[in-house]
Amino acid sequence: MSRFRIDLPHRGVGLSLTDWGGTGPLALISHASGFCAGMYSPLARKLSTRYRVLAFDSRGHGDP
Repeated sequence: MSRFRIDLPHRGVGLSLTDWGGTGPLALISHASGFCAGMYSPLARKLSTRYRVLAFDSRGHGDP
């Protein structure tokens, strides 16, 4: 698992992402309500056996 940030300067924001790796099609996890991307770690680890798994923290949740 690794974490990184993608800056979107034209929007004045950035996205914090968690990458659980894996091979295959991309599975993008988007959390609901007050959660952060890290809470999906058990699910993401299982999915990474068949997919490349990424999750992002919505603005105001998890990493800024």
